[in-house]
Amino acid sequence: MTTTEAIGMTFGLRDFRGPLSSLRVLVRNAKARMTGAKELVNGRALVGQLLLALKQRHVPIWLSAPLVGLETEQDSSSGRVIGVKVLREGSLTAVRARCGVVLATGGFARNQELRERYLPSPTDREWSVSPADGQDGDAITIAETNGAALDLMDRAWGFPAVQLPDKSGRLELFPALFERMKPGVITVDGAGQRYADETATYEDTWNTMYERTAHGVDTIPSWMVFDQRAKNRYTFFKIPPRVPFPKRWLAGGHVVKSDSIEQV
Repeated sequence: MTTTEAIGMTFGLRDFRGPLSSLRVLVRNAKARMTGAKELVNGRALVGQLLLALKQRHVPIWLSAPLVGLETEQDSSSGRVIGVKVLREGSLTAVRARCGVVLATGGFARNQELRERYLPSPTDREWSVSPADGQDGDAITIAETNGAALDLMDRAWGFPAVQLPDKSGRLELFPALFERMKPGVITVDGAGQRYADETATYEDTWNTMYERTAHGVDTIPSWMVFDQRAKNRYTFFKIPPRVPFPKRWLAGGHVVKSDSIEQV
């Protein structure tokens, strides 16, 4: 599913893009199942193209070979990086670089210690949608140990998200990228006060939440408020229009339903 199709599906029955996007996805998925094809979109498509380019140029690819250190010039006070140390098949292996070393290893989304050191508070590694492995900030720590300068460590690709229980009871994270922008939806803080433009970019909303929290306003968590009319028109967190939210969402208090604003 492409980003454009994902956005279109959130329109539900309110706009022709909802049914049209759903039909496109269904047809393409059915074709892929019949032909055995595995389609890649968005970030996965980018990685797939990079992998294909490496294979076409016969570049060796080492999987499960984590970075453990940097190789530097021993006879120089410059500390010039000339390679890396990786753990490959249980053995420490040094790889020399002819031109330079690029550390493209992700961030520290799953490292609670680094999150608390650099990001605004509150912060929790369980709020991340990144993979559970590979986002521990090892490369940042290794680079810093070797004298690298760090900058913009307080910035993040942040966006509002909700946690909803799956069938096993485990909380699943849903980015609230499109749902909060739908007509009839407002975002309020812990006191029930609307504080943001719901059509603003998700990064601007993330910044606003932390700015207000820093001034003592309870915006984490916040609440999305909408009526049954909006629910009947649009898709919310993969639940199609007119389809009730799972009972487990209401039972856990993650979704609150009431007949009046006062009761909500």
